[in-house]
Amino acid sequence: FFPHPARRAWPILLLAGLVIFAARYFRRAAAMISFGVLWFLLTIAPTNSILPRTDLLNERNLYLPSFGVFLLLATTVYYFILAEHRRPVIRKVGASCLAVFFIFQAALLLDRNALYRSNTLLWKDTLTKAPGNLQALHNLSHFYLKEKNYRKAFAGLQSLANSKASPYYTSYAYSNLGILHTQFGNYPKAEAAFKEGIRIKPSLPTNYFNLGNVYAQQGRYLKAKDAYDKAERLYHEYRWGYKIPPELYLNKARVLLILGIHTEAEEAAVDYLQRIPDSGPGHFRLGTIYAAMGKEEEAIREYQLSGDDPKLRAEAHNNTAIIFIKRDQADRALEELKQAVTLSPSLLDAHYNMGRLLAETGGDMEKARNHLEIALKLSPNLESRKRVQQVLNSLP
Repeated sequence: FFPHPARRAWPILLLAGLVIFAARYFRRAAAMISFGVLWFLLTIAPTNSILPRTDLLNERNLYLPSFGVFLLLATTVYYFILAEHRRPVIRKVGASCLAVFFIFQAALLLDRNALYRSNTLLWKDTLTKAPGNLQALHNLSHFYLKEKNYRKAFAGLQSLANSKASPYYTSYAYSNLGILHTQFGNYPKAEAAFKEGIRIKPSLPTNYFNLGNVYAQQGRYLKAKDAYDKAERLYHEYRWGYKIPPELYLNKARVLLILGIHTEAEEAAVDYLQRIPDSGPGHFRLGTIYAAMGKEEEAIREYQLSGDDPKLRAEAHNNTAIIFIKRDQADRALEELKQAVTLSPSLLDAHYNMGRLLAETGGDMEKARNHLEIALKLSPNLESRKRVQQVLNSLP
């Protein structure tokens, strides 16, 4: 509650004064006072004595020892207010002090609880009271990053990276700096940050995982696969300290599919779904893998489990239609494509496949032309536009 050391002393002095006062005027309380003091000292000794600590104290270490303090407070309140004695003025003064103490504690409680509205408020307060605490700086930067307050997160992470923090915190700072650079599309700086984090603490798997994501986003799939493999191995070796993020398996499955390593891609997608069974993206990814492997029925089943996201669901219908086109089942393919364009009117592939299918099967040429013209407008590059225009030119 009190950042300044001079203001921290008064609760200890108040408690000591109450103990001395009770011992002086209420002799029978001496045994209770001795018990309370010794209880506190003995029960806190295993966690806060000669053994080195990372933190000064933790609230959980005070659960058992605090019984001694509360016993002292209860004893003092009893002798001041409830017990019969020759000095009624003491009872009145004691009752007044108790009321003031209660009001003060209630105000402090409300003030403290206001900090628990967000993680950033809590850790900002911690850092204010302990400016040199690098763990507090690490946590505050992490939560700034989660809240997408990138400017403040970047400043904190830079300070942490340039500090004399432990390799763990420094490496994690570079990991988060790399994530920030990735958000802004600066892949060279992101890659450099992740590699520096690996250099500082090679056993930390997070940097390898993030490095794999950067490689994948740049189309460097072999390097991405290598980084994901190293991250997975390190996560398994340090299972006690790091939980494997399910996204590792989903991202790895995509890279392996692109590289044509279908069996391993299937294993990665299954690993992901074992961790998040109801994931629409996971089922969609497994469906694309099965389609590439020629397992059409399994692919259709997975596409049907692709969740409720309209865009992903539309892509699943489009991919299912391609399977039916290969089987010469034009009617079923058209039905799937209709659902695709209904769910996502801006899905280029669905409009292109619909227009081409209608043209090749002798369907409604006006509809075919309409879908192809929409696909032409949606085409992001020259190559795509040429592909669509070629089908348009073939229409009667």
